[in-house]
Amino acid sequence: MPLYYLVELASGFSLFRTENPDNIGVGDAEQEKAMMEFGRFKQVVQFVTFSPFSTADEARDSIVAIAGGSVPETLVSFLKTNIGGKKVKEVELAVADPAIAKELGSQVGCKTTAGEAVLEVMRLIRTHVTKFIPELTEEVQKQAQLGLSHAYSRTKVQFNVNRSDNMIIQAISLLDQVDKDINTFAMRVKEWYGFHFPELTKVVSDNT
Repeated sequence: MPLYYLVELASGFSLFRTENPDNIGVGDAEQEKAMMEFGRFKQVVQFVTFSPFSTADEARDSIVAIAGGSVPETLVSFLKTNIGGKKVKEVELAVADPAIAKELGSQVGCKTTAGEAVLEVMRLIRTHVTKFIPELTEEVQKQAQLGLSHAYSRTKVQFNVNRSDNMIIQAISLLDQVDKDINTFAMRVKEWYGFHFPELTKVVSDNT
């Protein structure tokens, strides 16, 4: 049974395939070290396809959906196009998130898997992804990751309806912490300098 790996990148969705997952040697330190060589790794894992996000908004909406445990329509369509068909039940799809794996299994109709072994293989794929997909240079990857992280962070802040109250709560907590720190530092200074000037405690009553 062929095993497909769904690798979500900041710039789009990618799909990889292997006929013999055991040959990757997950759990075998020597074998995994050998897989760090692209020439050997590509003999076991083959690149299938890459679907880039058309806009920054699409990238943001996709990551927000996946982070929330739901599957974007673009991802379902991508998988149905590339592993769908009459033999979809004869393939297995490896996904990083178990919840997303279960959801994809029901929507696409294939068998899915997730776990530590899957994450290790995906780590190796991400290591070699710029060699599998030449247009995804290191610079392009960094720009996509930076842009997506900023967009995702802004979305999370907008979802927080109590964000104004958070500022007040954090300011009060900061003031409380400052008071505690001042008291602690003043106590230490009085204790240490008290060896030279024991009357200091009575003379200076205000720590500030």
